[in-house]
Amino acid sequence: MQPSQSPSPTARQWPVLVSMEIVALLVVLAVTASARFPLVAGPTGRDSGTYTYAGWAILAGRLPYRDVWVNKPPGILYLDALGLWLGGGEFKGILCLEFAVVSGLLLAQWALLARSCGRAAAAIGAIFAAVWLNHPLYLQTENLSEVYTSLLAGLAFSLIMSTSNRGRVAANLLAGVILGSAFMFKPTAGAAAVACGALSLLADRESPRRCIRRLGALVAGWCLVVLTVGACFACQSALTEFWDVSFAYIGTYLSTPISDPSGTAVHRLVRLTENLHWAMGIGFGTVLCAVGYTLFQWPSPAPGRPLADVALASGVWLLLSLILIAAAGRYYGHHFLDMIPPLAILIAVACHALLESCQDGKRTFVAAVIFAAVLIVGGLQFEQHHRPRMRARLQPRYAYVPALIQYLKDHTPGPGGFFIWGADPSVYFALRSPCPSRFVIFDPFVDPTYVISRRLVSQLISQLERAAPGFIVDASPHPYYHTIAIRPPERMDERAALQRRALQPFFDWVAAHYEPVRNPPVYGPERNIIPIYQRVRPASG
Repeated sequence: MQPSQSPSPTARQWPVLVSMEIVALLVVLAVTASARFPLVAGPTGRDSGTYTYAGWAILAGRLPYRDVWVNKPPGILYLDALGLWLGGGEFKGILCLEFAVVSGLLLAQWALLARSCGRAAAAIGAIFAAVWLNHPLYLQTENLSEVYTSLLAGLAFSLIMSTSNRGRVAANLLAGVILGSAFMFKPTAGAAAVACGALSLLADRESPRRCIRRLGALVAGWCLVVLTVGACFACQSALTEFWDVSFAYIGTYLSTPISDPSGTAVHRLVRLTENLHWAMGIGFGTVLCAVGYTLFQWPSPAPGRPLADVALASGVWLLLSLILIAAAGRYYGHHFLDMIPPLAILIAVACHALLESCQDGKRTFVAAVIFAAVLIVGGLQFEQHHRPRMRARLQPRYAYVPALIQYLKDHTPGPGGFFIWGADPSVYFALRSPCPSRFVIFDPFVDPTYVISRRLVSQLISQLERAAPGFIVDASPHPYYHTIAIRPPERMDERAALQRRALQPFFDWVAAHYEPVRNPPVYGPERNIIPIYQRVRPASG
């Protein structure tokens, strides 16, 4: 009979640690809710408004890329359609669905990290992810595809990280499905896919056959999702547009620095690190990666999973995300969300190592200090960049919408309605339902060929000829949105000029059948007149 073994320090249940896990659960739910349930009537940003309008259009029977022009994969569009359906057509349905999905993904990743890093360290990582994934400084608006991409990618990595030897192939297959789902929200999930592949290689580097099986399962799961979604669009004659948005986006993302006058990706990386805040974050992540690979040379509670491999793969993920951000050349806050999951995993690994190195009596104190530090830093940041203050700054941009809609309704002749051209989501949200118009986003930083095609322009003109709208509104006067206006813009870079040339048949059609309304009583967010064009002759012929 073997003597009974005393429980290891990792397996012991400390009441204070358990209570801090309850605190972590409450923090995850409270932070996620506070970021999504302020008293707002609708989406507060360009991207969020785009997805909301696309969701409305889907519920009305339209198809993304064929009937609604958008430049993101379909995941966020159909998720918004589901939220609108659950909410009876109200934006609150999207917020409730997002709260449930984001909270569920955060807690699922917490549970998986606990199998490898211990419950306390996993709770610290979950708090870090919750605070920064919902931070107004980076999130800036609700309903963003980057949030879902980051959470799904982190869940896939944590699943591979926490799986024992016996279930690795099945875990990789499921992780591939999760990564494919993340790819359907934004193609930058490719950085996480590389990190998952690197972790699989490191875990089975002594057995090439097992390594090939695991990588094959990962790729098979990804292909299952992507090919299934592609087949659905192929059945509705929109495969080309789906392919351009989901895959050509990657090429344009990485090729932008070649022709951008602002410099190469190296120069952009230097400019990026000039921001002290993110320079500190990047340096912190690099140090964690180096320390992890040199010192974390013991297996974690999950059998055969050295935390050194996890730290190295997370560092690769962090570096690739940084390269993608620098290559894009657009330093909007939500673009940095891809870096938060690898940082959260690195922090969980570091906390696990720190707690394991402490004596039993000191472990609770050290964990409490880390918990308090994460909460205090996150709370100070929330106070500094509080969301209501941001929304108060955005409200003047939307003040003109009711007057514009009322003017169109009062003066629209016949059943033709009106057509709105531009990228101001507040216009579409004010309509409360899909109208005979489409939402078009043109981004001068991205090659326009994957958004604008002759087929789409021809379809647009044909639909306008059939609908014969009484008015066409150019809702893109604000320079913030970087849109292509119907009227000649004052300044235009090379990429915007390419977009305008591709859209020239549409502009010619408008000029042939419409004339500007002189002095319309509608002003934009900066007291600039909203251009309105009135039909002067039959649209057909």
